[in-house]
Amino acid sequence: MQRSILLFSIVVLITTQAFTQSASAKYFLQGKSKYDRAGYSAAIKWLDKSIALDPSKAQAYAYRGASRLELLYLDLALKDLDTALIMAPDMTFALFNRSKVYSALFEHQKAIEDIDQVIKMGPERADNYYVRALAFSANDAQKDAIRDLNKAIELDTMAHRAYRERGTINAINGDTAKAREDLDKAIDIAPKDPVGYNSRGFHLKARYGDHVGAIEDYDIAIKINPNYAYVFNNRGWSRYRSGDTKKGLKDIDISLKKRSDNAWAYRNLSVINFETGNKNGACSNAKQAIAYKFTDQYGAEMELFMKEHCAKKENRPSRPRNAP
Repeated sequence: MQRSILLFSIVVLITTQAFTQSASAKYFLQGKSKYDRAGYSAAIKWLDKSIALDPSKAQAYAYRGASRLELLYLDLALKDLDTALIMAPDMTFALFNRSKVYSALFEHQKAIEDIDQVIKMGPERADNYYVRALAFSANDAQKDAIRDLNKAIELDTMAHRAYRERGTINAINGDTAKAREDLDKAIDIAPKDPVGYNSRGFHLKARYGDHVGAIEDYDIAIKINPNYAYVFNNRGWSRYRSGDTKKGLKDIDISLKKRSDNAWAYRNLSVINFETGNKNGACSNAKQAIAYKFTDQYGAEMELFMKEHCAKKENRPSRPRNAP
């Protein structure tokens, strides 16, 4: 009798485990499907269920981490991807996405180290070189970035993001002819990508004083994606520089409502307030820009501004008339 009960218990346990693993696998496939179709919030819900039933599945953590990355839950994304890589150290999908998380957290050397591993393991993919190029560029290694972008384009002649980033670097370095060629090429390949118009407007046109031309590009980008926060900020700056302060400020306000952590928007507000005589507002905006990691992303401009214009003057006691 006891033996029969034991055998029955073992059968129940095995059946329960099999059911749990089957359900977990089913939830994982649902989550992966949602991720593949850019349904990141829904993907997380399914992957939560998968992990709750079977916390040993590295892929579930990897895809949940990648989904969280797309929604900018960076700390949670990093935690998931770390977990996946503890379980499966050579999972290129997890390494690739952790590299992107590190870049978003401004830990560019770590990003480069992760994507180095992906590239070494192969196969060669244009996206791998593009992601490493972004990290090199953010780390002020422009020659390395250009080399990787050239490789990405060699592997995929339709890699519009690689053309766009190479054009951006060329514009920053003053080679406007090459910049125009690449930025135009990026738009030719992907005419419905709003980032291409934003990049051309900002780096090629506004950077060199053509704010009217920049606004034309920004208008197209906004028409394609009315929720693109950064382009509203850039259009606001160009409108201000074109003499329309009211519309410029309105655009920047829209940008911040869509993305309140936009450090460059606070930088623009700081400059506008200072140039229009609102020093206190300028200092407050500069402080906000710094709080949102402006220095990590763009350099020391706001810190230098704060030091020169916003530092509190020390109140020293007056010197007695008869002091030596």
